[in-house]
Amino acid sequence: MKVCFPFVGDTVGGSHISSLVLINHLIREQFEPLIIVGEIGPLSEELERLHYPFVYVPMGRRKPHLSRELLTIGCSPRVLLKMALVLKRYDIDVVHTNDMRMHTLWSVVCRLSGVRHLWHQRTAFPLSRLSRWTLRMSSEIVCISNFVRATLPLGQRIRAHVVPNPVEDANIDPNEVEELRAWMCKKAGVNSGAIILGSFGNLRTVKDPITLVQAFIQFSKKTEREVILGIFGEDREGWKHRLNTLLQDQDMGSRCLFLG
Repeated sequence: MKVCFPFVGDTVGGSHISSLVLINHLIREQFEPLIIVGEIGPLSEELERLHYPFVYVPMGRRKPHLSRELLTIGCSPRVLLKMALVLKRYDIDVVHTNDMRMHTLWSVVCRLSGVRHLWHQRTAFPLSRLSRWTLRMSSEIVCISNFVRATLPLGQRIRAHVVPNPVEDANIDPNEVEELRAWMCKKAGVNSGAIILGSFGNLRTVKDPITLVQAFIQFSKKTEREVILGIFGEDREGWKHRLNTLLQDQDMGSRCLFLG
């Protein structure tokens, strides 16, 4: 069975990492994965670094003034036909999409091509007409949690399966861990015995960064040890300045590290 995993390619995030873990563990005697990237950029560079083969298939030009959930680069009949021909060229049996821009485009392409479509919902579902309409076209729906499943339209929620994200043991060298700990403590101006808290995810309003920092401040006040917070992820909505203001008001600006 040939399974196509299409991505836009302009970002690398949790959905991409999780998808690559899935692809890496597919039983090759039963499944043959094909990764498609619509843009040469951060994701293609990461795939090359990890030695994952992929196919570059331009999906058209993006229209930034329209909703991000729409892969409006793919809503013209010409692009839909082009994507349908890609599925035929590679003899694809299933298309497995992992973000809204790919969901909305490939659900239509799969319906036109007669190819099964697995819609993997990884965030709260956006209740727009387009998302509801295209979700109904999918062959199967997988959600990463009960919370995500509960955000689907009721009619589609019934047929959705919950499959939690995989977690791998990174098996990191303990010496490397100690080096990184020492580097973070030095950067924050605290001793090496400090407590290190970590937040992993892009800074976005939906993830409530204010509560994260407030919890960090309160925790710091309740322990005798020094505490630092390492925030890993991109600042996509200008949160760094607002969080720094809150931290500086508590004289804790140096204790929070924005590590990208």
